[in-house]
Amino acid sequence: MESEKQPLNLGKEESRAVEVDQNVLRKNNQFEKKKKEVALKVYPQRWYILALYVVYMICNSSQWLQYSIIPNAVTKFYRVTNWHVNLTSLVMMGCYLPLALPAASFMDRISLRWTAILGSSGTALGSCIKVFSATPGGFYVTLTGQSVVAVAQVLMLSVPQKLSSIWFGEREVSSACSIGVFGFQFGLVVGFFLPPILVSDHEDPNQIGDDLFKMFAYSAFTCSLVAALVIFTFKAEPPLPPTLSQARARLATKSNLSLYMRTLKRIFSQRSLVALFITTGINNGCFNGLSTLLSQIFVNYFPGHEETAGNIGVTMIVFGMTASVTYGFILDRTKKFKFLLTFIYYMSAVAMATLTALLVYCKVVWVMFAAAAFVGTFLCGFTAVSFDVATELTYPESELIIGTIMNMMSLLFTFATTLTFGYINETLGYFWGNVGFVITLVFGATCTLPIKFEHKRTLAQRTKLNKEKCEFMKY
Repeated sequence: MESEKQPLNLGKEESRAVEVDQNVLRKNNQFEKKKKEVALKVYPQRWYILALYVVYMICNSSQWLQYSIIPNAVTKFYRVTNWHVNLTSLVMMGCYLPLALPAASFMDRISLRWTAILGSSGTALGSCIKVFSATPGGFYVTLTGQSVVAVAQVLMLSVPQKLSSIWFGEREVSSACSIGVFGFQFGLVVGFFLPPILVSDHEDPNQIGDDLFKMFAYSAFTCSLVAALVIFTFKAEPPLPPTLSQARARLATKSNLSLYMRTLKRIFSQRSLVALFITTGINNGCFNGLSTLLSQIFVNYFPGHEETAGNIGVTMIVFGMTASVTYGFILDRTKKFKFLLTFIYYMSAVAMATLTALLVYCKVVWVMFAAAAFVGTFLCGFTAVSFDVATELTYPESELIIGTIMNMMSLLFTFATTLTFGYINETLGYFWGNVGFVITLVFGATCTLPIKFEHKRTLAQRTKLNKEKCEFMKY
């Protein structure tokens, strides 16, 4: 029998993936000294915590496309160009890229509760600043408010993985992560749907200003109310951990800069993980780029259907949200991570090719809604699956750091796809821009095939702590 002082052997692959350092050894020693089993419990309150996160994520992400979906009204009222309108969207990505990794290090040192408080309060503050921008010369005031909302988003996008791990049991963690991502996607639906209803392209700029003021005021009130709920009711963690892996995480020491840098080194030294980050960034970048350019693409083939273009976007995202939750349930029950990831990726390319062909050869509007639903089911639904797969592959690394890297790659490729295919649309035509999306998705899907997959988190969760020492046993 092995000595009690010998650290747990998770297998050769796990040992290579995660470098055992001093504080991990201390953590295992603490477990070996336990005389009783670790008490685990899943609390009903977890659903309220998740729902509150979803609501405050909606408040934030709904402001991403708040201006881009009504460009005519914005340019007329503020007397700016379309480039300035696009800047209100690009600033959301521009703030995230340089701040993401420092913010992840900071969030690893504070509780989930303080992360939620800072993110929701920042969103409320930025929304309130916009209320004072409903004047013809107030564009840079509104851009300032949008920048504050963008900084707050840095503290929010990577939360679903950490929240699901802290609050949910083994058979719910993938579903909970999918529902958390659902909040961001539903916010995009609100961003597509509400601004055209609240703000009309009046001939009189003063009337546009009145509509903008109402939209900003509604947003500020809602965000402030949600921030108050977060401050007074959001909890950092349940009294008892829901899984053994989370029980171990509680014994770990707080993150420091040295440990943080070692974590990054471990992550980026594994080729499979780097490949997963890049391919995920390509897929999510294509979806975000398509969302940004959707109105221009659709109106090119269906002139005069600006409002319909917004509804097409809503359809795409609604079906994507439904698919995300469905994929989460499938992962919880089958654990077929790589198969589902690759299948959805290739189907995303098929869906985009179908949409491209229908835009060229079919002039029936309702068919475009069906095509948008097809695209959303796979291209939009891929996001939640990729986040959960990354968490599975990188356990026990910090979920916040993993989520941050994923989001950084997604936003980096969003910049690339938006600028590249936007330029192709203007120079070669919209058909070739859409073909570019298809080729990019096929390339990204093919790059997932050689990725080596390990069920690290699942292995850790399917263990039980013996009364005398810590040893692995199947439930």
